[in-house]
Amino acid sequence: MRAVKVTIEDVTLDDVAALADLVVRNRADMEAVDPPRREVFYTETGQRDRIARLLAACADGSGRFWTIRVDGRIAGDIGITGIERGPFQSGHLGYLVDTLHRGRGVASAAVAAAVEHAFGDMGLHRLDAGVLTTNIASQRVLEKSGFELLGLARAYLFIAGAWRDNLIYQRTGPDRPPDDPLI
Repeated sequence: MRAVKVTIEDVTLDDVAALADLVVRNRADMEAVDPPRREVFYTETGQRDRIARLLAACADGSGRFWTIRVDGRIAGDIGITGIERGPFQSGHLGYLVDTLHRGRGVASAAVAAAVEHAFGDMGLHRLDAGVLTTNIASQRVLEKSGFELLGLARAYLFIAGAWRDNLIYQRTGPDRPPDDPLI
């Protein structure tokens, strides 16, 4: 198996076509593990609107989003949503890796890079991630990346036509006070 170079880069509107292609090719897998999406999500228009929302979240500090690249080409996306500041300094991690690149360490490398940003330049203290109880591969990625299992969240998300249980993982960063701990 050939070694690959995995990087994450800030998402931009230039990524619309590649991300639209990604979600179309991975639709069946996404529908099995993600909440339901409107049909427009799987189009360039839908991805343009999504990226515009992601960029707005980056601008207001409530999120941070990257493309995952393998040897320079988009192979997924990763983001931190629901960023809370003040005494929390936390966010939620989520990612998608193209089926063509799974099982090659791509998700682990991307998660490691996002964690480095979260606990570095973003100044967060805690990340959490939810994963279906049946998604063993993502559980392993999180565990290899230093996340610890917090527990089971029953009927956590509506996925594939039913309320599904999720395992909730967390990872904490450096023990330093926040820049602004006030609410």
